[in-house]
Amino acid sequence: MNYIYDILVNFKETLYDFYEWNKNDNITHIRKIPLFRINDNFFKDICEFVIKVDRNFLEKIKNRTEEFGLKKVSNIKYACILSNNIDSVCVKFNENGIVTHKSKLIIDENEEVIEVSSTIEETSVSYEVTKKVKNDIFKTRKEISIEKYIYEQLSNTNNSDKLEYLFYDCFNEKENNKEKIIKKIKDKLNNDWDNIAYKVYDFFKLSSIKK
Repeated sequence: MNYIYDILVNFKETLYDFYEWNKNDNITHIRKIPLFRINDNFFKDICEFVIKVDRNFLEKIKNRTEEFGLKKVSNIKYACILSNNIDSVCVKFNENGIVTHKSKLIIDENEEVIEVSSTIEETSVSYEVTKKVKNDIFKTRKEISIEKYIYEQLSNTNNSDKLEYLFYDCFNEKENNKEKIIKKIKDKLNNDWDNIAYKVYDFFKLSSIKK
């Protein structure tokens, strides 16, 4: 089995590029982890969907990954790095073979993985897509956080005057129906993000400060 040594990973349910890691993230220092070369289709699916691998692959990687702790080295039960010779991703699985956490690698370590991957044979892995819901790969981590905040505010705001003012500020139109206000703002977020998201976000942030 091929291994990669001494790397940093940032396990999250959502896959973020290394430049989107936050200083408060719980970074894992990996001592040793198995590496597998896979085909492009599998790599695409594992990055974009929730997938489940078969039991044979799960047993192959069981307790093969080691991480540095504060005082000792411990095992991560099911984890590995997968590469298609173009990019790589570090993944953790649960007992059922479902991917629970993923991490991209920092640039130099990713380059090392790709280099090693190019020297090994491709591994065929049996898997299935368990949830056909893509991560929003077109938004940054910050944008996803902003969108989540906006949706929470739209759902929890009962002040009709506040929503009417926001609507007028965004569209230069008057509207007093809450459902129509929220629907149009959400439609605009889906179709014209750049021209409305930060305006709505700033509005809710400023109005919360004024309370």
